[in-house]
Amino acid sequence: MAKWIAEARTAELDEESDDDDIIPCSNTRIAKWKPVTLANLFGGQDLLLSRPASTEIDAEAALMEALADADEDERLDDGAVEIGSDEEYHG
Repeated sequence: MAKWIAEARTAELDEESDDDDIIPCSNTRIAKWKPVTLANLFGGQDLLLSRPASTEIDAEAALMEALADADEDERLDDGAVEIGSDEEYHG
């Protein structure tokens, strides 16, 4: 165990010595943002951003669920027997 502790301490010291090689940035100038109105930022946009229709969301959710089910079916199990939640033993 003492050997492992010594190896861990050596590894920590090696990591700390790697940090010493980092040279700090000498440019300390901080950029200041100029105030801009929303009209200037979004003035050229004619389209209004909106949420997708609920049918699109439902269709996407169904596709994602089918993909997850297919992925789950491809995984090999260790021979365990799956029990449905309504048949689970609650004792």
